[in-house]
Amino acid sequence: MNDGPIGSLARSLTPPFAYAGIAVAGADLTETHVSTAAGIHATEQTMFRAASISKIVTGMALRKVGLNPPYGQDAGAILGYQLRHPDHPGTPVTVSMLAAHTSGLTDDDGYTVPPDATLRDWLVTHRPFGAAAPGTRFTYCNLGYIVLAAVIEVLAGQRFDLFARDQVLDPLGIDAGFNWSGVADRTDRIATYRRDARGLHPQIDAQVAEAGVTLPDGTALDLSGYVPGQNPGVFGPQGALRLSLAGALRLARAIPDNLPTQLWSSDDGPGDYEGGVFDGYGEGLQVLRDPPFYPRPLIGHFANAYGFIGGVWWDAAARTAFAYGLNGLEVGDESDALHPEEAAIFDAVAGWIG
Repeated sequence: MNDGPIGSLARSLTPPFAYAGIAVAGADLTETHVSTAAGIHATEQTMFRAASISKIVTGMALRKVGLNPPYGQDAGAILGYQLRHPDHPGTPVTVSMLAAHTSGLTDDDGYTVPPDATLRDWLVTHRPFGAAAPGTRFTYCNLGYIVLAAVIEVLAGQRFDLFARDQVLDPLGIDAGFNWSGVADRTDRIATYRRDARGLHPQIDAQVAEAGVTLPDGTALDLSGYVPGQNPGVFGPQGALRLSLAGALRLARAIPDNLPTQLWSSDDGPGDYEGGVFDGYGEGLQVLRDPPFYPRPLIGHFANAYGFIGGVWWDAAARTAFAYGLNGLEVGDESDALHPEEAAIFDAVAGWIG
């Protein structure tokens, strides 16, 4: 079937990828293409782990708790315990810093808080802060978004997964959920794969609990005694949203109604970023003023985890939304740089717009 350059590109990527999905929506036309490797079935409605695309929803949830930008409130004061860099105890870690990845927190000592632990205790027993003082350096940090979700829970008085669904996902008409929370049909899903010379190997979601919040091993989590702010890491606010390609495109189309506050820009000072993938950051959204891989500014977010890479983007100048996902990176490929296959997708979308 001749379905144009975008459809041809999606088909050309499987194999080696297990899954390739590309969706584009302009003012008058929408195209959605999904291709899979042999033995794998997926459509535009098939659910997958969306990795850091999740941060878009977390940022939208932040907007719903009653704080006003630029979110200068002391996050520790909201949480009810001290959240300070040990070398800079006089500098509060603000909500803005958490949202903008300038809090001084890093992922160097991990960010997986066990389900039977509290975030407060985990922060005490680990070394969550890096060398930079809060507010002085951009360092992309998943842990920061877990702490941010705790702030959201305390202010909302509700579990993060439920609040995100009630205030963000349901109003946007997106069937999705953090760690499968609220997702009724879990049969139409695709595992997240890695590949090597022997083939494709599932990393996440080969098994999923029939209901409730699901742990990475596929078992259900008992949340009967959960207290808001206790440990939102179990919901994966930094990367564990389950979403379909259709849902990702709907999320991209919601960006112009949720334009980010510029909380950090590369003009502000040093940061850990390269390749044009970090230029500015707002509430869960990357702001790319002049991306080297695309002809116009973009707002959205990249994703990369467990063998999945993808993105959700809004091109304001062209009034066009697009989303893509590639599932099945090679074992050992941990690069956050733009992959050649992603560059080809950005080129194809730019050509589609004309």
